[in-house]
Amino acid sequence: MTTSLYLTRANRHLVRQWLRHIPIVQQQQQLRYFGRRSYDRKQGTLEDEFRMLEEDQLTRRLMSEEEDLLSELDGFNDDVRSSAFGYEASRPAVESAVHVNVDNSDGGNDMDSFFKVVDPWEVSEDDIALNLQFEDLPVWSEETITKISRDRLTFCVQKDGDGTCIPDLTQLADMPLPLPAPPVPSEDKKAYKQYRKRAQKIHIYNAVAAVAKPEVLKILRMEDDKKQAAVDALFERMAGDVKKEIPMGEVVYFGDQPKFNEIVEKSLIDYLKAVRRREGQRADAITIKAQEKSSINDIIENEEEKNESRFHFQKDADSAPTFMDFRTKGVDKYFSSTGIPGRITEDWELSADKEARMIMIREPMRRIAQEMLNCKESGKAAKVFVTGKQGVGKSVAISTIVAAARKEGSIVLFVPNVSKLRSSGKYVEPSTTHSKMFDVPLLSMSFLQQLYDAHGDQLEDLNLTIKKNIALLPDDLQSGTLRDIVKTGKDSIEVANVAFIATMSELMTQNNFAFYTIFDEYNSWFDSPLYYHMDYKGAETPIPHYLISAFQPMLTMGFGKNNSSLMKKGGIIAAIDNTRPVKRSATVAACEQLRAEGALEVSVGRYSHTEFDHILSHYERVGIGKLRIYGADVLENEEEIAFLRMLTGCIGSKLLNSIII
Repeated sequence: MTTSLYLTRANRHLVRQWLRHIPIVQQQQQLRYFGRRSYDRKQGTLEDEFRMLEEDQLTRRLMSEEEDLLSELDGFNDDVRSSAFGYEASRPAVESAVHVNVDNSDGGNDMDSFFKVVDPWEVSEDDIALNLQFEDLPVWSEETITKISRDRLTFCVQKDGDGTCIPDLTQLADMPLPLPAPPVPSEDKKAYKQYRKRAQKIHIYNAVAAVAKPEVLKILRMEDDKKQAAVDALFERMAGDVKKEIPMGEVVYFGDQPKFNEIVEKSLIDYLKAVRRREGQRADAITIKAQEKSSINDIIENEEEKNESRFHFQKDADSAPTFMDFRTKGVDKYFSSTGIPGRITEDWELSADKEARMIMIREPMRRIAQEMLNCKESGKAAKVFVTGKQGVGKSVAISTIVAAARKEGSIVLFVPNVSKLRSSGKYVEPSTTHSKMFDVPLLSMSFLQQLYDAHGDQLEDLNLTIKKNIALLPDDLQSGTLRDIVKTGKDSIEVANVAFIATMSELMTQNNFAFYTIFDEYNSWFDSPLYYHMDYKGAETPIPHYLISAFQPMLTMGFGKNNSSLMKKGGIIAAIDNTRPVKRSATVAACEQLRAEGALEVSVGRYSHTEFDHILSHYERVGIGKLRIYGADVLENEEEIAFLRMLTGCIGSKLLNSIII
């Protein structure tokens, strides 16, 4: 007959000692296996009938004959409970049970038994029955963080007086960051092909640099009249030397294919120019191949951007992710009226560190910042739209840009939920100042409240200059600053709509501050409108968004002939959402129109392996979910990390789900 004894995971390393005493305590008992006997169809009913009786008999036997051993196990349990900050005491059934089969028969036992692998993350019915709350988890402290996470995580060094650690646009644009994850062929074949070609060109360039470096050093020491011949000889033999440097099969264009020689030649030219810049030699120190007709200075100017991109690529390959920390004060400072969209707030709410408000800075955020600064320097408005699969971090990216732009000194109108804006304007009414237009005064009040909270001091330096807008305002506001107008409008439903239109018009045309409108769920604008009024076709047809006065200045890209004028200084940043009930056809049409209008598309992808490892360390650092308790077991286990990558596809929202469930 087989008896089952249940021991918690905390006692496993003492179970082996206990089993060695079993033959001494009672010679009839012989341990067969750790594990649980597979269900025998012939004896299954018998086992079910005697299970409870067997456990009771074994317990009595142990209490009478091995009382000292049981007290040793109890003492071990007490130590585990105290070292786990009371967690074992509050969750006695959380630990998975080990089933020990003991054969009480005199003879051998041929019953089929097996080892059962117990998943430490499995949520059993006993776990659910405990009805544990968040407060029942062990007390978190920074002392519990593993050395892996301490050594791995890197934070922005630009700390403000309030403890926040947020880069501005300039710092963000120059920040070295790890390379993004490569495109997946099944999702975007074109992007994957482009990525593959670019990666191979970088690979060839590195091989050319390795081969050319000793040769170029020799050339630099030669007399001037011999350098040209040496450079020509270097070009002639470079392709053959590179073939030996790169193992077969590591490049797309290899062997006798003509593009391979072409890429090698261009890579060598790029390397020679880089050497020339570093060494500060004259143009004739190293001569570019004679077939190049343009001067070396012209070539340098044409290739400068490509070289910088390549060097940035190499620098990024050696970089680790960087985290910014809003702290609660930073969130209140930059997002007091709107809050932060997406699931990042769920991440923060689940953290044991209640003050930390961290975001991992990624390469798409840097690309957006670079575009904003480039357009600012060239005197044109930036137009960027952000795409990506659900849960990859588009909302986090634009929230980072909002904070960086505001810290830079720009004025930002942030609309985190266009879908809600499109459908719940409280009420709509005919405009009293604009013919055939409609007003949404309550929404105008909320926009003005945001501008006042985030940019009140900057608005104090601006005055109204557009005469037609001045005439629409009450007399006591016509000579006031924008801050006065915004302050009055945010508290008065009668003035709100006019005040918002006047403020937006002034911000779009002034040159003192860069002005950005930043949206999440921008594709919701392109779905069917949900505003109705009897004055517009008898309420049988919804009012188009461009006929709502408060919305009109925001619709600056993607609407073709209905686009409003862009701001003189600043730009528009918009994220395309995939979670809202927006028709797929509307989203596809919107993206096509945005591309046709010349907007820069920035795609946010899944985590790279480097980013994935660092975000796991971040979750342990702030105490989220299972990593709050089992952090070391996960971070030190390569198989566990590989499993999480497979389970989540390296998508942020899925990873968060996997560690909190």
